[in-house]
Amino acid sequence: MREKFLLNILLLSIALCTVAAISSVAQPVVADAGPPTAEVCEGDGLVLGGSPTASGGTGYYSIIWTSNPPGFFSQASNPVVTPEENTVYMVTVTDSDGETDIDFISVTINSRTDPADLDIVFNPDANSYSIDSPPVDLSFTVDGGGGGTGVLSGDGVNSTTNKFFPNAANIGANDITLTFTNTDGCVTEITETVSVYNPNGFISGLENSYCPYGDDDVTINVPPPYLSFVDVYLYNEGGVAIPDGTAWTKDLGTRTVHLNLDLLPIGKNKFYIIYQIMGIIGYNYAPYLDLTCLCIQYNVTPIIGPVQTLVEVPMIINPQPVVKIAFKAESPALCRNATPLTLEGAPVGGIWQGLGITPAPGNDASPDFSAGDNGIASFNPSAANVGVNPIRYIYEDANGCRDTTRVDMTVHDLPVLNFTAPNGCVGMPVEFDPSVNVPPGVTVTGYVWDFDDDRRESHIVLPDPTTHVFNSSNDYDVTLGATTSDGCFTSVTKQISVGDIPDVKLGWSSVCDGDPTRFAFKSSFFSATPSDLYSVSWDFGDGSTFTRVNPTMPDTVRQYTYAAPGVFKAHVTLQTDLGCTNADTVQLYKVARTGIIDGDNEYLQDFNTATLEEQQWVSGGNNSSWEWGVPSKTLINDDASGGGKAWVTSLTGSFNINEDSWVHSPCIDLSEIDRPVLSLDIRSLTRNRIEGAVLQVNVTGSTNKESDWRTIGSVGVGANWYNATGILSNPGNQSLNQTGWSGSVDSTGWRKAVTQPTKKFAPL
Repeated sequence: MREKFLLNILLLSIALCTVAAISSVAQPVVADAGPPTAEVCEGDGLVLGGSPTASGGTGYYSIIWTSNPPGFFSQASNPVVTPEENTVYMVTVTDSDGETDIDFISVTINSRTDPADLDIVFNPDANSYSIDSPPVDLSFTVDGGGGGTGVLSGDGVNSTTNKFFPNAANIGANDITLTFTNTDGCVTEITETVSVYNPNGFISGLENSYCPYGDDDVTINVPPPYLSFVDVYLYNEGGVAIPDGTAWTKDLGTRTVHLNLDLLPIGKNKFYIIYQIMGIIGYNYAPYLDLTCLCIQYNVTPIIGPVQTLVEVPMIINPQPVVKIAFKAESPALCRNATPLTLEGAPVGGIWQGLGITPAPGNDASPDFSAGDNGIASFNPSAANVGVNPIRYIYEDANGCRDTTRVDMTVHDLPVLNFTAPNGCVGMPVEFDPSVNVPPGVTVTGYVWDFDDDRRESHIVLPDPTTHVFNSSNDYDVTLGATTSDGCFTSVTKQISVGDIPDVKLGWSSVCDGDPTRFAFKSSFFSATPSDLYSVSWDFGDGSTFTRVNPTMPDTVRQYTYAAPGVFKAHVTLQTDLGCTNADTVQLYKVARTGIIDGDNEYLQDFNTATLEEQQWVSGGNNSSWEWGVPSKTLINDDASGGGKAWVTSLTGSFNINEDSWVHSPCIDLSEIDRPVLSLDIRSLTRNRIEGAVLQVNVTGSTNKESDWRTIGSVGVGANWYNATGILSNPGNQSLNQTGWSGSVDSTGWRKAVTQPTKKFAPL
């Protein structure tokens, strides 16, 4: 190869001349540093001084330049400076007579835009383009908030339209230059390289660029004017050869190359293809005599033959995108009942795959990769499988390169809880019947009951059944919960209603045989409107019952006629709509009626000849000790007739403490006698004026109402009638006087007490 050299010779001519200056008046010396201020971009030079720097004065000049900050010195008229900071330069001019003048120039340094803040933007973005590709839009960005203007230039670049035309560029590398001028007028240049290839040129099957995975096979072409293919080599972006054999292989005979893309380096690799082409392989020299110079000259003719030439073809491997999944949880493990977990895939625009995964709204509008997607999805453990659930996020970048990342979300199973419970009543145990289904692999470490009344119960082993007493009526959200060894908690909640137990007080009236017995009860559960009661049930004590569903106020009263005299226990039961019940029981007695007592008839009962059923006398009251029979006590051991039966308080001992009792006669009709005479044999053995006894009459039939009983007689009226007043125990609950028999006046025997009421008795 012939090398050509060019020798440039610069001739410097110096002209010397003399000038005769004739002056009659000397002008003052003047120093001119140039304009007062100047601006220069960092790294640029500046010529100091005026044109000229020194004038006036006499003879020759001495020029000295200095600076502030110090560091600069020059004796040139117009020195060139490249300041690194804002600087004031001073020039001092002195003529031959010693006259001096000084001038200054202040130079400000303007910064250039940092090349790192500039970027050339290709749209569509790629590292290489085919010569068949459409024009590429070019633009630029400036980081850091700086302003200015820029001009894009380079092979294939139209600087007016800011477009890059691959078909007008060079095959191979093309430098695209941005010349950016900022608002201070300072220029910064950056260059980016883009490759252009001919898909039908040197290599068939070669892609614009590759992703770093998979493989590919390409074929080396021999396009005209190349004669033949010699060899091919592969170099990385740094110019280091990549040995063939593993990352890539070549078959020179078939001109094929196999690429193992996952083993090749990332970046702008290059194929170096060696071809044979016709070229100059030498020269023929034919001498001849040149008569003009009387010298030997040569005719030089090139020799054409095959020579080797090198062609570079870019082979670009793009980096694989880095894909991540982020979530806010201590570990990728959730309980089956946990709140869905938000997952964030990066970069945005990828595709989610996996059971239980739901892309955020908008992400699933298109199943394709979309830069408009925000990469957010949620994982719902209840919609996934128990155990490990692989969740994948797949992303494809603008170069078509994909990467997939995966997170295994573990879902812990839960026991299935349930329980049954009826509605309950205040103060009554409510029974909860729990059921637990524990799946395989799940270990329950504890149970808890929350009864919604500020009381909780914790158990290692769940009691079955569990009972609980509620102290007030309300609707309660009862919860059964269980904790597992995986740290999961599950629960089931059911609402039960707890109602008040109805209050009830039963009363009765009408003791005489044949008269309807009137039953009436009181309860706060009744008002003028239908109550919360579900039913009222009556049991009259003789086998007869009656039930009213959805009772109202009139149902608090019931009349019933007994078939025969006797002592009966009747009760009424109230049941609410929640099943709460309460009952009250009364012991009532129906006694026989006597015939009309008048002048021809009398009522006489000696308690000896008639049985208890025949005599129709009954006893009752509070803590009653009344008994009918033959007494066998120390002082009372017979009746008035001697050895017979009588009604006494206890046949064998003393009456009871705090006793308030009575003996009730049959219904005696005294309506035909104006002033009947009442007589009875009595014995009184009590503490004087502390305990006592009294005889009372009731003409209303309401025998259970104490206020309807009237005391017969008074102290001193009749024979052996009452002997005391102001008795502390107030026999008969009298409102006045508290009269009656009291004291041990009958310690030796029975006595007959007689009185005659002053009023006629009304019929019963």
